Amino acid sequence: MPTWTPEQVLALAPDEASRKIASGLASPRRWLSVFKNETENQPVLWGEIRGSSADPYRCQVDLDGPDYKCTCPSRKRPCKHALGLFLLFAGQPSTFEVSAPPDWVTIWLVKRAEQNERRAQRDTERASARAGGDGPAPDPKGGEQARARRAAARDRKIHAGLDDLETWLCDLLRQGLASAQSQPRAFWEAAAARLVDAQAPGLARLVRAMPEVAASGTGWQDRLLDQVARLYLAITGYRRIETLPPGHQADLRAVIGFTLKQEDLLETPGVTDTWLILGSQIEEETGLAVQRTWLLGQETGQPALVLAFAVNVAANAAQRTTPLTSIDASLSPGVALPAELVFYPGAYPQRAAVRTR
Repeated sequence: MPTWTPEQVLALAPDEASRKIASGLASPRRWLSVFKNETENQPVLWGEIRGSSADPYRCQVDLDGPDYKCTCPSRKRPCKHALGLFLLFAGQPSTFEVSAPPDWVTIWLVKRAEQNERRAQRDTERASARAGGDGPAPDPKGGEQARARRAAARDRKIHAGLDDLETWLCDLLRQGLASAQSQPRAFWEAAAARLVDAQAPGLARLVRAMPEVAASGTGWQDRLLDQVARLYLAITGYRRIETLPPGHQADLRAVIGFTLKQEDLLETPGVTDTWLILGSQIEEETGLAVQRTWLLGQETGQPALVLAFAVNVAANAAQRTTPLTSIDASLSPGVALPAELVFYPGAYPQRAAVRTR
């Protein structure tokens, strides 16, 4: 089943208001029921939640897209309910009961599959027409073909989103960096939302951080220009990603916002050592806390960074009298932790997950 972090889910929000409300909905007590189907070719979440109507809203999230559907009247995609359900899964997956999808979920999945097949068929026919060939279209059935089609569709969306981002960056620089300080929040949110639609949530996070950079005080111009340069480097790098070494490709995909399935990560070779926990830091944002823990292998000398996430921190903040100091208490500075870590791919692998301890 695809693995998502709360940070990645929040990046899919259409606006700041949706992120705040969804963070409050990412709690089991807000939902009448939450379920998941762990079948590899049909990873889906669904649940029911009380709303303003007499009947509960029915909400569903297809993790493969991701895609969403909710019976609420909101025009936003994802709506606050879908985002809240998704966020609850990212933070507390064990809350979801494993079950076969009910009819109302299955019907939606079937319709989506039919639409995807028709779209893939049209794309194939257009490609054949452009090439002047009339050979048989590939069989739309089968997991490998379906995954390849989804990957190709996402790649097209990302390239279109990068073209739009490049134009936006050029317009920003043409107006002068000073104009960034007078831009309303909606200016940055609109650009970030387009990147989310283009399935590049990592770049959307970078854009959403730009107004804070512009308001960060002395030297903000250099810091904002650095952010622009990072975005432009991602644009040019992704356009030639196939020419890059595998490690650099993995780094670039992480910046764009691609996720790595937990099961795929756990299949990679691990590093067993006694890990010295050097330090830990927690950053709290709207609805999300991230704990960064730095480790060093006593025998291997391998550095590692382990991330832990907590959702719904905004709702709990009012009840706390001291700042949040730990998400994963087992990763406390000064501890020597015998464990096996698996590292996320990259040119210089550093981020890791604890496989066994």
